[in-house]
Formats: sequence, structure tokens, C-alpha cells
Amino acid sequence: MVARVRLWWKKIKAHPIITLLIPFLVALFLTIIIGGYRFNWSWTGFAGDKEKYKTLYDWMQLLFIPVELAIAGFWFNHRERKAAELRVENERKAVELRAEAEQEIAIDNQQETALQEYIKEMSELLLHEKLLKSQPEDEVRKIAQVLTFTILPRLNGERKGSVLRFLHDANLLDDVPPIIDLHHADLRGAQLKFANLHGADLSGADLSGANLELADLSDADLEDTNFRDANLLLANLKGTYRSPDD
Repeated sequence: MVARVRLWWKKIKAHPIITLLIPFLVALFLTIIIGGYRFNWSWTGFAGDKEKYKTLYDWMQLLFIPVELAIAGFWFNHRERKAAELRVENERKAVELRAEAEQEIAIDNQQETALQEYIKEMSELLLHEKLLKSQPEDEVRKIAQVLTFTILPRLNGERKGSVLRFLHDANLLDDVPPIIDLHHADLRGAQLKFANLHGADLSGADLSGANLELADLSDADLEDTNFRDANLLLANLKGTYRSPDD
């Protein structure tokens, strides 16, 4: 009710002249009719006498059609204005939706480009810099670690899963200590359904919200791994090592 009153008051403030003119004309019209009948104002045409000159009633009959056309024109213009406003609003929404879709596509393309560039650089380290044979203090291992921790926060869950699969398939998570240390790695929301992570060292990784349904985690090191809100439905956890508190 309060909202309706506020809306009504806002319309009055937007069109004060029209708002005051309409009740004035209605009051004037009623005054003329009542005065014509009650006080026999012959000029109104409502007194019942038959004067030869044109009365207000006669003029009202002459003006009825133009007034009706004016009202119809006003209503038509009002409807057209509302239709135009609706078209503008629909076009604005369409532009916003198109912009959002284009932004999502751009972000997705950026993530895919970043992922492919990461795999390319890591492959170079594996093939030409002998990453698999490196020692913990070697520069190549530090570069691989930095590349991995830099790329993960920039990716969505699907591509984070791709990175983890790549590291496991490249045997970068098997050694003790592993070549790529995933302690505090941002793997939140990683999509790893059916993933083969057998024997992987995932200790200390943040896998909160990840989907590990039907994943093979057998013999994996899961010490201090964050599985909060993760989906481990039917995951193979045989032989895994976890913290005593887990």
C-alpha cells in the first residue's frame, strides 16, 4: 500500500499541471450541469428550454467527436511510447546478455590458451631440460614448480583437473619427495571424475569442492590434503596414507 502511494505521488510530481487540471475540469463540468438544472442556466443547454442560440450542450455535442479523437490519439501515443520503452529495455538486456556471453567466451579462451602454454613449457622442461632426472635444488625443478603454482589459480575446475592429470601421467607426482610439490596448491573445485591418480603425492593440496567420484586414489599420499566438500563417492582409497586425524 505504501509503495502504491509513493508511486502515485511520484506521478503527481512528474505531471503537476495535468494532475491539477483534470479535477478542475471535472468540478467545472459538474458545476455547469448542476447549475443548468437547478438554477435554469439556459446557456448551458441543460435547463430544458429551447433557445435558438447554441447552448453549451450544443457545443459539447459538436466537440464530442474531436475530444474523443484527441483521447484516442493520446491513448495511442501512450501505448506506442510504452511499446518503444519496452523495445529499448529488451534491446538493452539483449546487449547485456551478449556482452556477458562474449566475456565468458573470452575468459574461457584465455584459460585454454594459458593451459596449452603451460603444457608446452612443461613439455620443454621434460624433453629438453631433463626435469624427471632433476634434483630438488636444481633450477629446472624450481621453474616447473613456479609454472604450476602460477597457472592453477587462473583455471576453472575442469582445467585444474587437466593439470593434475598431466602431472600424474608425466610421473611428476611419484617420487619421494615428488618433483612437483602440491602443498598448498590451489586445486579447489578440480574436476577429477574417473581420474587415475594411483600413487600420486597429493599431500597438503587444497582439493576442497573437488569432484573425485570414481577416481583411483589407491596408494596416494593424502596427508593434510583438504577434501572439504569434495565428492569422493566410490573413489578408490585403498592403501592411501592420510593424517591420523582424518
